[in-house]
Amino acid sequence: MTLILGNFLESLPQNKRAISISLFFNYDLSSEERLDDDSLLDLITNCITKFLYYNKNKDNSREICSTKESIDYITNELLENSIKYGDRQLPTIVIKFHVTEDKIFILSTNLTSKSRADSFKAHIHRMLNSDISEMYLRQIEDYVSLDNKSGLGFLSMINDYNAQIGWKFEPCENTGKVLSTVMIQLPV
Repeated sequence: MTLILGNFLESLPQNKRAISISLFFNYDLSSEERLDDDSLLDLITNCITKFLYYNKNKDNSREICSTKESIDYITNELLENSIKYGDRQLPTIVIKFHVTEDKIFILSTNLTSKSRADSFKAHIHRMLNSDISEMYLRQIEDYVSLDNKSGLGFLSMINDYNAQIGWKFEPCENTGKVLSTVMIQLPV
């Protein structure tokens, strides 16, 4: 049975001015190929910011820079999580960008094992039932004192980038695998 947690929209808003771009990544790539992926992400980020700021105030370089940084950080976090927790038998990650005049949606979809999905769901439930600011500070303290890097990405997206996050888990019949999608919504 499909499970949705947090702020996940089943269908993306369709406005008069909206763009959607989907990218497919293979996380078994060589480092040279990953550099090509970084260049591709830079190109996509530039496309998104041109779309958002084309007819707006000419002196918006700070906004553009901030938007690019937000997209880069969040996309890299989503890719890293997909690589860390994804299923090596199907190493494809789909990153989708959907942009309207007032919101940026970044979605990451990959296949994972049922046990990893269950662990992830437990972490999400803890996040949804906690004070995010307190949890974020605790994770930063743990990171500094225990060299623990786990759990900061989503908390940072919420705390530092004002992101709304949703998750969708779709079990794949008779495989023990789960299709996991994370949706990040960023205000513009």
